[in-house]
Amino acid sequence: MGYSKKNRAVAAELIAKATQDLQFRKAFIDNPKTLLVNAGAEFDDDVEIRVVENTDKIRYVLLPALPSSVGDLSDEQLALVAGGGSTAANQNVVGNTEAVANVVGATEGAAVNDGAVATIAVGVVVAT
Repeated sequence: MGYSKKNRAVAAELIAKATQDLQFRKAFIDNPKTLLVNAGAEFDDDVEIRVVENTDKIRYVLLPALPSSVGDLSDEQLALVAGGGSTAANQNVVGNTEAVANVVGATEGAAVNDGAVATIAVGVVVAT
């Protein structure tokens, strides 16, 4: 299962708790997948969850995964993308741009937007 709305809601709840409870924060950083699953999130067994913590001197930027079609574009599709035409590749780029906007916006808050991935508060990084 990917990073669903339910999983994002569970993550947001745990992140909010991690901003208030230092012991929970450490536990969440050390073992995020277990805490997320125990709180109701669902992930495939092969999904790895990592939490990174922003500091005053270090900020993390999360790049969303590339769409599976990247690298498989025909010459015609590449020409459309280069010329600003509308293709599935352009839609994927727009989708990834929206995901990045969600990540950037969510990093400073405790709510998760509808991005493909999320990094918020303590920087939850979830591979999908």
